[in-house]
Amino acid sequence: MEITVQFTFKRDGNLLGHPRITYETRDATDDERIIYRTAVMEALQRCVPMPFTPGMGGAIAGRPLTIRFDDRRTHPKPKEKRAWLTTTTL
Repeated sequence: MEITVQFTFKRDGNLLGHPRITYETRDATDDERIIYRTAVMEALQRCVPMPFTPGMGGAIAGRPLTIRFDDRRTHPKPKEKRAWLTTTTL
């Protein structure tokens, strides 16, 4: 799943307006899209206000930033569970 979000900061480190999703993986299901959109927006909410120095705040204010979230991880295969067999001698 890939999702790209575009947003802009104000001079004080808060978001200017609302973040906008600009790209999502085409073959994702609607449920996956909602889960990833929510995760991206929650990540942005946890990061604001961004602690900019006055110089950085002035330089970045009003400039659109674009971040791509790329989830390429593969889910680990479940470990094989073997039943402990006891051997019987006849």
